[in-house]
Amino acid sequence: MTSLTRAAYLTKQMLIFAVIIGGILVGLWIFWGLGKQIWRSINPPSTPPPTVSFGQLPSLNFSGAPFATSSSKIRYEIETIEGKMPKLPTQAKVFKVNQSPASILSGEKAKQKAAKLGFYSTPQQLSDRIYVFKDDQVYGHALTIDIVTGSFSITSDLYQFPELLSLTGQIRSQTAIELAKNFLKDNVSTSSDFPDAKIQTKNLKLEDRELVEAKSIGDTQLIRVDFYRQDLDKLPILPLEKDKANIWALVSPLKDSKKKILEASFTYWPVDTQTWATYPLKTSDEAFNELQLGQGMVVSAKGSTAIIRKVYLAYLETKTLPGFFQPVFVFDGDDSFRAFVPAIQTAWIKG
Repeated sequence: MTSLTRAAYLTKQMLIFAVIIGGILVGLWIFWGLGKQIWRSINPPSTPPPTVSFGQLPSLNFSGAPFATSSSKIRYEIETIEGKMPKLPTQAKVFKVNQSPASILSGEKAKQKAAKLGFYSTPQQLSDRIYVFKDDQVYGHALTIDIVTGSFSITSDLYQFPELLSLTGQIRSQTAIELAKNFLKDNVSTSSDFPDAKIQTKNLKLEDRELVEAKSIGDTQLIRVDFYRQDLDKLPILPLEKDKANIWALVSPLKDSKKKILEASFTYWPVDTQTWATYPLKTSDEAFNELQLGQGMVVSAKGSTAIIRKVYLAYLETKTLPGFFQPVFVFDGDDSFRAFVPAIQTAWIKG
């Protein structure tokens, strides 16, 4: 064998050896990765214990829901996908709520806010914190502001606008959304808390001196635009009232610019997403037991029996100023049924 032939032979053998070694190493790497996955599935890493840094938390305030009844007055049937209560996380974050303290300038700021919303009259002061501004040009049109929390509501006597009865099918959802966003632009449209994907609309009409849902666009006289909040820590933020956000505007097709927004409501609690603590949660079975015992709050129901289709966790945004955003169990079911049960273990709630 010549030296050249021998060199070629050795090179070929070395390449074969390198391929074999490489294959073995790749196989070992794959085997090691699979082994780690199997080990982790059998022995998942332990969850750090809850920090409970805020100590005991105040109990949730369910006041302000237009429909509320004790959960013990209803009979429940579980018809979830699982056929039972789902297994949910054992702990969740509690977030601190920011709130600017009232100052001697709060009254003046309320007047400035009223002017931006189209109300220029001298306010009537109902209390240290509640100011009412009446519209001098539109009878029954009034703005009420809480100067401590910044919450406000606009109300109208809708039957002062008889032309509404003939203006059916004259407004579309996208137009209503743009009008509502422009009206609330200093509070909503520039905030990442209210993404477009979370905006919902409802077509309404006047019937027997009440607003009811319109069955078609052709029957629609008014559109309510609801601004729901962005999820927090992958959980939805829900208002007390089902199918109605804490921030909404009632938009009309009337030509007068002052009559485009006939009613509105704004309640918003800014969350400090950097200041939070984890707290232990009840199990879903414990929450359901409390619901049956009357320790939950039903905010939407028809009849005395509720068929529950879905159980999940969410953050509840109450009507009154909370110190913290706390998670709740949500029980949703047929016929618009909804009930809430506080999720934090009772030992961490002030008695």
